[in-house]
Amino acid sequence: MSDPERAREAAQWLKIADEDRRVALSCRLMTPPAINSAAYHCQQAAEKLLKGLLVLAGVHFPKTHDLLALSQLAAPFYPEDRAILAETIPLTAWAVVYRYPGVEEQSSPEESELDDALALITRLAVRLRQFVDPIVPEPQMPEEGPESSLSPPDGID
Repeated sequence: MSDPERAREAAQWLKIADEDRRVALSCRLMTPPAINSAAYHCQQAAEKLLKGLLVLAGVHFPKTHDLLALSQLAAPFYPEDRAILAETIPLTAWAVVYRYPGVEEQSSPEESELDDALALITRLAVRLRQFVDPIVPEPQMPEEGPESSLSPPDGID
């Protein structure tokens, strides 16, 4: 796979990770917060960002939720990012512990832990975007004008 092809695939991982991050944030901001669902989506976002980095580096990876395994695969290719890669490892348990009955019970994360995870995901996404954007720029929104302005349907303010 060529560099531009890897960058396009990494950009797809980034896009999916961003959706998981947005869902996690939405769950975090609900009243009351959906803590366990937010934790799950934080793990999913981190996983997809690591996979995006691996794709970009041309590294094949197993189908796994294990952020330790993924971060260890990525570390040799991103030595300056070893610390941030290692920060993802504790999120591994969030992939399954709140999603399936019968998995070893674990208390829900504190809201501050979710905030830290969301900040970590944002930093990791920025880092991946730094590698991807020079090759596959993020699409720009069209300029607003009369033909692009949208109004809500009648009855919706």
